[in-house]
Amino acid sequence: MRMTALVTCLAFGLAATPASAALVDITWTGKAYVGDDNLGLFGTPGSLVGQSYVAQYRYDTSIGFRSGADYQVVESDNFNLPNVSPLVSARITINGSTVSVIGDYNNLYYRSNAVDYSEIATFVTGRTSVFNDFNRLNVDFLTSGPQGDAVTIDLNAPYAQTFDPNDGVNGTFLYYAADNSNYSFAALTGETLTITLAGGVPEPASWAMLIAGFGLVGTAMRRRPARVQLA
Repeated sequence: MRMTALVTCLAFGLAATPASAALVDITWTGKAYVGDDNLGLFGTPGSLVGQSYVAQYRYDTSIGFRSGADYQVVESDNFNLPNVSPLVSARITINGSTVSVIGDYNNLYYRSNAVDYSEIATFVTGRTSVFNDFNRLNVDFLTSGPQGDAVTIDLNAPYAQTFDPNDGVNGTFLYYAADNSNYSFAALTGETLTITLAGGVPEPASWAMLIAGFGLVGTAMRRRPARVQLA
């Protein structure tokens, strides 16, 4: 009975904790059709033309998420800083090497079905204390016509699409050296888009309740009287 009561209390406690973050992963793949890795971020400095890339974004849609019949936006509020950014991470991998993109300046996931076009874009820009020192990773899908493929993409559900070369998927990667003396840059095609739901991450209160509950259960089990078997 005591064990059952403890487990029940633990379950109710976890249910009463704050809602978990809704993590969404957006992955673009394609190739660089223009670009030079002058900084050697992805190996020996040189041309990036023809190199395959994987651009990965993770957003917490419990922060800065707005959704309507013909649009979805996940973004930081640049006009009311300081503000918690919904961008958890953004990175690009080329030739087996991964570079992260800092999203402390501007970042968003954007889907729109406007009058004359449909668009889905993932965009990250980071700046440091030096105004011209920034890095950017942007992949954008633009279609002509209000019934374009982009309007079917829902950030709240898994999604996968392979694009046709005529679909107009493109992006850029730009990373400046700390002293602005050099940079690496690439213009990107977009071949595939995948949206996966990474699930929820328990809030700190949830972890505390869970650990405390396990401790109580363990204590109760140690205090249970030993059963004596009669011959």
